Amino acid sequence: MFRKFVQALTALFVVSALLSVAAPASAAAAPKRALKGTIVAIDSRAKTMTVAPLRGAKVKVRVARGATITRRGKASNFAKLHVGDKVNLKYNAQNNQASEVSDNPGLYEIKGTVESVDTTAGTLTIASEEGGNSVTLTVDATTALERNGAPATLADMLVGDKVDAKYDSATMLAVFIKTEVENSDFKGTVAAIDTVANTVTVTPLGGGADVVLNISESTVFVSNDVVITIHDLVVGDLVEAEYDSVTMIASKIDVDNSSSSANH
Repeated sequence: MFRKFVQALTALFVVSALLSVAAPASAAAAPKRALKGTIVAIDSRAKTMTVAPLRGAKVKVRVARGATITRRGKASNFAKLHVGDKVNLKYNAQNNQASEVSDNPGLYEIKGTVESVDTTAGTLTIASEEGGNSVTLTVDATTALERNGAPATLADMLVGDKVDAKYDSATMLAVFIKTEVENSDFKGTVAAIDTVANTVTVTPLGGGADVVLNISESTVFVSNDVVITIHDLVVGDLVEAEYDSVTMIASKIDVDNSSSSANH
């Protein structure tokens, strides 16, 4: 009887030991993964973000309330994460829940569409092509802006423009913003010049209504391969004009002097 009691007690201890080992083992079985990449989309309501690694597929994770978030070595929060941030991420591969998010200091890049421009506040908001929250960048005198390869101002950036921007995520100050717009072009004769309104009216050679072109700081005037100004234009000049058909801003007006030189 005593022997059976000892055997039963021994079996109970063995089962208890196995259970105590199995429980933490199953808990630890949830695979933890590390990922280094760039945030390409953020959903602030769902507290999720999508990270694109250097190689491989994008990963969408949920950042739980208890997750450790650091920026530039200091404790931070989800609201301070931005599209374009380069991050180191640790997450549970079973439920895609992030436990650690830390940024890598440096300049970040975003591609997307201009959502709004505030020339008074000196800001430009970009909707990322990857989706998620928009990013508002500060633009100052140090920001290099380009439109179709020519220097531009914040006022030249328009809602709907497709842009490529690089910025410091700590300050949200844009280092550069550039946009490439497909231009229309035609030849015609200068019908009017308004240096106050900054417009040039051109009558197309092929007929049709006059085209009023807006002149900005980025408009380039050329005559005989020499850069000139709007004040050098003369009514009657034969020109070839390139312009943005949405804004009617001329990117280039080239005076054709071949006909006049042939007459001399």
